This record gives sequence, structure tokens and C-alpha cells, in this order.
Amino acid sequence: MGFGVLLASDDKLLGDDLISCLVEVRVEQSLNQPTRWAVRFLDDISVKTGQPTIANAPQLQPGKMLTIAVPDGNGVTVLVRGPIEEIDCNVTLGGPGSWVQYGGRDRRGFLDRVVETKVWESAASKAVKTILSHHGFKTAVEPTKETYSTKRTTLNQRASDLQFVTACARRNNKCFWITYEGRTTGNRLRVEETAHVESSPPRGQDAEVGAPFDLQQLPLSQEGVVLKLNVPASDCQTVTAFNINVDLEATNTFKVNAQSWSGKKQPRAGTDPQADLNDGGEGALAFSQGERNVRPVGAGDASELGPLGEAIVTEAGWFVKATLSTSAHMAGGVIQAHDIVPLVGVSQAHDGKFQVSSVTHVINAADHMMDVAIRRNSVNKPTRLATNLQMTGVA
Repeated sequence: MGFGVLLASDDKLLGDDLISCLVEVRVEQSLNQPTRWAVRFLDDISVKTGQPTIANAPQLQPGKMLTIAVPDGNGVTVLVRGPIEEIDCNVTLGGPGSWVQYGGRDRRGFLDRVVETKVWESAASKAVKTILSHHGFKTAVEPTKETYSTKRTTLNQRASDLQFVTACARRNNKCFWITYEGRTTGNRLRVEETAHVESSPPRGQDAEVGAPFDLQQLPLSQEGVVLKLNVPASDCQTVTAFNINVDLEATNTFKVNAQSWSGKKQPRAGTDPQADLNDGGEGALAFSQGERNVRPVGAGDASELGPLGEAIVTEAGWFVKATLSTSAHMAGGVIQAHDIVPLVGVSQAHDGKFQVSSVTHVINAADHMMDVAIRRNSVNKPTRLATNLQMTGVA
């Protein structure tokens, strides 16, 4: 273990001879994109072989599966696991001062290597689950409503498995991401990967537009993790930089004029379940001063275009977005994409729970730093400020 990080190659922990040369670890997580990582080592020429020590290490050759984790109490939190896909070397005269950097993506990269032309006669969720299982993932896939068949319409794949799974997820108002369960056994770091194609945060199931939900009612991902800005002198600020943006023109409704396969028009309209959380006193509808419509365009009847409209408006419903900088020590834990975290000390309108949309982890000898992007689908009424502070447990 080097300055608060664990590295394993093909699930075998790297030894002290390699870890002692470690300079920096970088992991970039987001809601829907593959997690990218980079690990940099100092390198030098070996006296015995006359060759670079790190660049020739058998544990760090192309295709090796690298796992990056951090200690978490008595266990570990795995940030990413994926193959080495890039090697960048800087060589100085004589050897000292040289470095080598390894990089790659999580195992979604394997899905991008397989390009298929295929007709699926099933629900999109079943097709997605089949593909993910084929690539060796445990799966957590929410069912989709539309069932495709040659009698009506088929679900056609003309792209890589990664592009197809991602497109199916987004079209059905879901996210695609990977979570990890890791444990150390001797010099091994065992990792179990689960591929999720689910609503994030969870919205539940509903026959039409999905169950309404209030982000403020969802449980926090980790107890003890709090983002604090302008708190009393007796407390401790946990954020070093902060910026927030509110989009007053965010789309809040969708309308679909679809054609059924029988030729009969099937008009359908829906309102974003995330934004319509209020009676006019808070939320996207109160800010936008009227309807902001979108009309999804594409082939299909109402049962196909409806979920597409829901996905577009749900994404636009995250009309409050912020960025901040913190560290694992200051925040009280490691923050990851999809987490629900509390924010305190911004303003009466914005204190409360946010969802993490992306995190860039930079781990070196000084600290485990995190640049975090968060989002929210509502603002507070003045009367809700005290309630939100009590919910976060930092009143």
C-alpha cells in the first residue's frame, strides 16, 4: 500500500518494489461514461539488467488487469478495475527523472471491442442483460416495458456492445455503470463486478412516466460524508472551492405525436416526474415560469417515443448543478459517482441533498483529492431549510 492506495495486477497486489516508485493515481468517474484511470511511476535504469525497472515489470505489461482501491475502515473501496490500454513514457538521459504512466478504462472497454449486427426479439432489458452476462458481469438490470418482435418491430443492433447497451439505457431513462465489491486475502485483492442498467437515483416503477420522487427523501450513500461551506467557526469547512449554476430555461415537459403501426395517430404528453415535486413553491416548474417543451423525433409509436421523451426531460430536470473541490480526509470519506451527499452552507435555496454526477480522484503522497460535480432537481422553500439541515444530521 502506498500513500493510501492499493494497486493490484490481475488481482495480485503490487509489491513494495513497485509501490515505492508510485507518484500519482488519477481516476475519473461519471454517471454514464466509462471510468478512466492513470497511474504514474518514477522509473530508472536497473543496474543488473541495464533496462528500465518499471517499464519492464511483468505486472505492468499491456493487457494486464489493474485494480485501484483505497482503504476503507477494515475493508477496501474499489474505484476502478480495467485493462492497461495506454503506456506513456518519458525517458531522461542516464535514467533518473524518467517516468512511465499507465492508463485505461474500466471493463466497459471490452464491450467496445465487440461489434455486432443483430436483431433482438425481446425487451431491451433482456438484450442488455444477455450482453452483460456474456462479458462476465453480475447484472442489475431494471426491466423495460416494450417487447420487440418481428410481428411488430425489432430491436436492431448495428454497433459495438458498449454503444448498444448505453443507447438502450439512455433511451429507457436509465444509467449504465459498474460497481465493485473488493476484499483482500493475503497478497490478493478479490473483486466482484456488477453492471447496473438502472434508474439513478432509483425512481421506482410506474405504468407511464415513472414514479415521482424527491431527492431530499432518499437516504445518504455514506454516513459521515458532509460537504460544508460557510459554517460557524466552531465547525469545520470541508470544501475548498465551490460554484453553482441554476438553469432557468430547463425543459420541463415533453409531447409526442406518434403514429401507431396501424396508421392511427397516438398523441401523448408527459410532465417530468422529477421537476413536478411541488405545489408551485419550489422546483423546476416554479423557476421556469411556464412550460418548456420538447418533442422527441424518431421512428416508433407512443410506447417507444414515450420513454425517450421521459429520458430527455428527466435529464433536463437536473436544473441545479454545482462543482466543488474537497479531499477524502476533509469530506469524511471517499465520494463516488451516483452517491447522494449532503451540502450545507451555500444558501437557504440550495442546502440539502445532491447526487454526485462525476468525480476526479487524484491520489498522491500529499492527499486523496477530489474534484466533484453534483446535481439536484429542486430548490428549497424558505420553510424547508431547517428540515433539510436536520435530514443531513448537521444542524
